Amino acid sequence: MDKETIRKLGKQGRKSVQGEERIQFQNAICARIRESEAYKKAEIILSYQAFGGEVELDVLKKWAKEDGKLLAFPFCLDKTTMVALIPESEESWGEDLYGMKVPLLEKSKKVNAEDIDLVLTPLVAFDENCGRTGMGAGIYDRYLPQCLNAKIVGIAFEAQKMDYVPTDQHDVVLQHVITEKTIYNRK
Repeated sequence: MDKETIRKLGKQGRKSVQGEERIQFQNAICARIRESEAYKKAEIILSYQAFGGEVELDVLKKWAKEDGKLLAFPFCLDKTTMVALIPESEESWGEDLYGMKVPLLEKSKKVNAEDIDLVLTPLVAFDENCGRTGMGAGIYDRYLPQCLNAKIVGIAFEAQKMDYVPTDQHDVVLQHVITEKTIYNRK
């Protein structure tokens, strides 16, 4: 299968999880993240705001605050460049050009990529060897190699799993993928 077909199937998979089942699965994913060694050891975590059917991590955000973790979120400076920002307060949020909720640059603290301990990345599709397909813009693939000290973990529903996800040389293969069912580890 080509990447466009995989993207289409992955999007259908994540949108197929609805209602009470979606809430249960998201809570299970958040619990798996919180129980992971990578989370326990992390001080600074790059998370994300769910968009387009992605797994929502709202429960984890609450727990991270209780656990004394610093949560950063992606902010795109342009169509190819991403930075990580820690919002200073609830008033530090706005919308980007695509209508996504993002921290505002002027009301947040920028985090150096090498200071991030754990990256939780959304994805469209994955395979059991932690290959991933994103939305296609390559923003995460350009940013993740800068996160030299971080565990890179994909977050998805089991419904987004494919038999095989082809990767190009520039595609970042994840160390783990966490779903409601299990944690996949790169082999």
